[in-house]
Amino acid sequence: MFPALALICPSCATVDPKPDYDRSGEMIRARTLAAESYDPATEDAIEDKVDALLEDGLTVDKAIQVALLNNASLQASFQNIGISRAELVQSGLLSNPMLSLAGLLPEGGGRAKIVGGLSQEIADLWQIPKRKKIAHAELERTILEFARSATSLAIDVEAQVYRAVAAENTQSLAQETLKLRQKRLDAARGGAAAGEVDIGVVNDAQLQFIEAGFEVSSATKERELTQASLAKMLGLSRRNAAISIKGEFPVPSREVPEFSALLDEATRERLDIQAAEASLNAAEFEFERQKLRRLPSVVVGLEGERMERRATPGRSILADTARASVANGALTAPGIESRAQRAQARRQEIDAVLGPSISLPIPIWDQNQAQIAKARFIVEQRYKEYLELLNSVAFDAATVLASLRAAREQVILFHDQMMPLAERGAVMARTRMSVGEQGIVVVLDAEQSRLTFRRNYISAQRDYAIALTELSRTIGRRVDINNGIGAPSPTPTSDGKDPS
Repeated sequence: MFPALALICPSCATVDPKPDYDRSGEMIRARTLAAESYDPATEDAIEDKVDALLEDGLTVDKAIQVALLNNASLQASFQNIGISRAELVQSGLLSNPMLSLAGLLPEGGGRAKIVGGLSQEIADLWQIPKRKKIAHAELERTILEFARSATSLAIDVEAQVYRAVAAENTQSLAQETLKLRQKRLDAARGGAAAGEVDIGVVNDAQLQFIEAGFEVSSATKERELTQASLAKMLGLSRRNAAISIKGEFPVPSREVPEFSALLDEATRERLDIQAAEASLNAAEFEFERQKLRRLPSVVVGLEGERMERRATPGRSILADTARASVANGALTAPGIESRAQRAQARRQEIDAVLGPSISLPIPIWDQNQAQIAKARFIVEQRYKEYLELLNSVAFDAATVLASLRAAREQVILFHDQMMPLAERGAVMARTRMSVGEQGIVVVLDAEQSRLTFRRNYISAQRDYAIALTELSRTIGRRVDINNGIGAPSPTPTSDGKDPS
């Protein structure tokens, strides 16, 4: 039996995580809408791919692609899949057989006593199927958790790109505001020189100019910090170079989904829910395994022993002759056994013993009750955590819908009413100035009002875009703003191997 196991086990111990890598990649691409994701087999080409993506500026899709290829934290967590695959392979291996050998030397010299045995733990035979099911469930959980973290990274990058776009536009508006405040200050100084305005107007204009300078400084800082955060997500911080962003805000062209539809899709799509189910399955399998460990070890084997033999004591021929002569009353030679007699006596001795053996604990004091109870508590704990996760998903759905509705309404209000009114006010002020009905100060005020509305409009667009990314996070995959929700993402199945 043991030689056969020695031949079988080496072929079972191969760790090949590539199918798991491929499956996780398919899940990531389906949920992030990216063309490719990190793969250790193509790591040497990552730098060239990233350089190509950065050439013409980063859109949202390009930024996500860079992050999925180049984020070192994501690459590090990718190795957990290989670790889990190795654990699965290990769970299916029998314990190694044990060989024991001892030599015992007789006190007075002679042939040594040799004791040997070959034994094998056989409790693995009924524990391995449960161990494999546990490891298989843990591998499934690891793949799902990695795909979820990659999807979350993609959604974070998308939100950060929108923040970067908003910060860049806000900085441009702050610079325009500074130019307008400069013109207003120049006009106030000219009016004061001509005696047309009071010095207080000049002071007020100067304060507004200084305030605009602070706004430019704050907007510049916000843009640089936002870009630095984005660079970290993309794994580009060490390049210490500005990132060119070409992102645009999404247009609120569709209605906000209903709560029930969103909750149904989130329950179906969320990978953390599927990972929680896998974790619960692993806990249930562990509970079953602990029940099998009431008898944790059974060792069978073959034991052998070669008996020791004392050395033949030395003879005194003269003494033996004297004893034989006295006994016979005449000179007599001592007795000597023939070879046949010695061989017959040797055959009657037991030279070696060989037989089977078994070793197992007697479950009197410890019947694994504590570990069984612990495993049962863990099952209950995982189940309650699963229920709480479902509650959290429902909460996320309710809060994201409230935020999305409010942000959508604000964007529409700015786009349809407030911005057209501000634009018309600026045009009317310039027209009246051209015909001499009002001065440049009124025009500058109208332009300032337009820039203020424009800045608020950018903030509303940013909030709506980020609310959309939170909608993606709630569903568990990036939302295609052209198609909305409803189309399920394909979820590649596991390798299909029966873990039992």
